[in-house]
Amino acid sequence: MPACSFWVARVRLPKATHKSVKVLFKKRFALRSAIVTYMVYIYLFLSVLGFLDSTYLTIKHYSKDPLSCPVFGGCNEVTNSIYSEIFGIPIALFGAIYYAAIFFFSLYSFLGGKKMFLKIAGFLTIFGFLTSVYLVYIMVFVLNAICFYCMVSAITSSLLFITFIVNWLSWKKNPL
Repeated sequence: MPACSFWVARVRLPKATHKSVKVLFKKRFALRSAIVTYMVYIYLFLSVLGFLDSTYLTIKHYSKDPLSCPVFGGCNEVTNSIYSEIFGIPIALFGAIYYAAIFFFSLYSFLGGKKMFLKIAGFLTIFGFLTSVYLVYIMVFVLNAICFYCMVSAITSSLLFITFIVNWLSWKKNPL
């Protein structure tokens, strides 16, 4: 068997097929690499944005300073409600931990080339999205107030989830 032959399932393919398979593989790999790279950049940007927002809300919670709501005017009602804490820990702190985890999993995936960590970050966005949907429901229909900073976090979490879904669909289409 010559060193340059290409064997698939013990069948030798003609040289023309060998080249076309190689070209197809390179195109799919390049497309997949570009999608993964853009997903990592989007994850890193959005997770930093969400982390800063959640950290700001956590600091304001512990300092007991009133929030100045730039748009909706309901920030204090939402952040001082009974729904703003779980066992005495502000939900914003959980959000900061969530965004930090997304950031570090994405960064490790990008720097270390481990796609598994990017998938873990992607699957974490499901929980973040579902939590955001629940909290927005509480904000709008139970408290009848809208917090600008909470909406920034909910939109950020939703965009992370949408990025995951787009990437997941590309995984299904091109499973390289």
